[in-house]
Amino acid sequence: MSNESSTTQSYGIGIRNPIVICIAVVAFLFWLRMIFIGRADSIFTYYFILVFIVGGGYLYLLPSIIALSNRHPDFVPILLANLFLGATGLVWFGTLFWATRYRLNRY
Repeated sequence: MSNESSTTQSYGIGIRNPIVICIAVVAFLFWLRMIFIGRADSIFTYYFILVFIVGGGYLYLLPSIIALSNRHPDFVPILLANLFLGATGLVWFGTLFWATRYRLNRY
């Protein structure tokens, strides 16, 4: 019997995720542009705001995304608590802790 391992690469949720890296780089470049040029009436300002809305939504839903990627059995309660009570901060950290406590055996 041979021991076969999966060759697919999973980026997960962390900083190695290429989408997160791209959003962070674009946001930083637009921030630099606004500081050095000093104008806020261009189309880049709207892109900058859009990047912060997407990035903020990603961070706000981070516990739910982690629970979904780990196939947490309590994903729906974590999502609902995160959506409706996550803005309190305490519940957000609670759902983050709750989402990271379950690990699927991936052997």
